Amino acid sequence: MSTGCNCLFFESKDNKWYYVLEHYNAPKNSWDWTEYADVVGPFNSEEAANEYLHENNANPGGSCSTSYEKDSPDNKKNEELIARSTAPVKRSTRLFRF
Repeated sequence: MSTGCNCLFFESKDNKWYYVLEHYNAPKNSWDWTEYADVVGPFNSEEAANEYLHENNANPGGSCSTSYEKDSPDNKKNEELIARSTAPVKRSTRLFRF
């Protein structure tokens, strides 16, 4: 079962990858869903970002992905997202404390 939240993977100009995952309780049909989302990265590859997402978040149900292009109009928005990104955190595999 998936959450139905928006999810975007994108590459930065330094060949690092980030993902943007919409908050589960975000207002639907908002003008810019990324205002209600977490940004996580950087990762060395899209695969590493995807693996981290699936290990640490509920299944969004789908995603889109964009590679870096020098003259893309998305670059300014991506830089804003990178500025508010949080670094991936290594989670403990232990579920219980003794």
